[in-house]
Amino acid sequence: MRYHEIQIRQHQAARLLARNFKNTNSSIIGSGLMLCRRCKWFHTKDPENARIDVFEHVDGRYVAHMRDVATCGNAHLCPYCGLVLASHNSAWIEQVLIPAVEVSQKTMSLLTLTAFHQRNSDWTVFAENFFLALSTFYKNMRRDLAAIGFIGRYRGLESPVGPNGLHLHPHDLLVHEPGADLKAFYKIADKKWRAALKKHGLRCNRHGVHLKEPGTFDPCYIAKEVASHDSKDKSNYGLRVLLELLSLAARGNEQAGKDWIRAAHALQ
Repeated sequence: MRYHEIQIRQHQAARLLARNFKNTNSSIIGSGLMLCRRCKWFHTKDPENARIDVFEHVDGRYVAHMRDVATCGNAHLCPYCGLVLASHNSAWIEQVLIPAVEVSQKTMSLLTLTAFHQRNSDWTVFAENFFLALSTFYKNMRRDLAAIGFIGRYRGLESPVGPNGLHLHPHDLLVHEPGADLKAFYKIADKKWRAALKKHGLRCNRHGVHLKEPGTFDPCYIAKEVASHDSKDKSNYGLRVLLELLSLAARGNEQAGKDWIRAAHALQ
């Protein structure tokens, strides 16, 4: 069932992209997913035949997997590549990042940033301004990050669509010294995030900055956000991840298809 679900979503994405190109004569960056797992890898030595490998999964199930085919690598739009990247990132966080943080005697906090958004706005303009504000924010936070012993971050970008349109919000795992004054850091971050948004024509409500302290969250949670993964709990706010929009569009929901194309335009 899972295999068919991915195929249905990939097929629907290809249909939406092809229709968009026909109507606008413009290609969305990431349209390569139209060929993902539908054509042979360009380095193939056997272009005339498909290759399917069957192997035993760790839980005893047997899994069939196509080999020697092209993949697009577009985590945000492609139903297949998104799931693959989510799995890889989750394993990397669990097997590499967390042990490295522990060995270095550091800790991690989770910073989430959001902005006010509207359905009837231009989602592409909103996304451009959001990422400009995000860049401005981190430039202005250099000294404040240094004050908590910050040494790096890992980011998962979530991009669901809801009643108010595209809801962009990055989840940043901040690696820093244990015992840092995070309450003071939060106050500064909140002030500077609002200033960065204002500079680029945006704003946020009182929930614009959310900081989870060490030990209060699962670091692997954000791995699936990189791919707009659909294994997370259903939203209480009517938010739908991009993969879910493809499923709805395949069942005849025209609005879901339009929302997916608008989000694809914005995310490129």
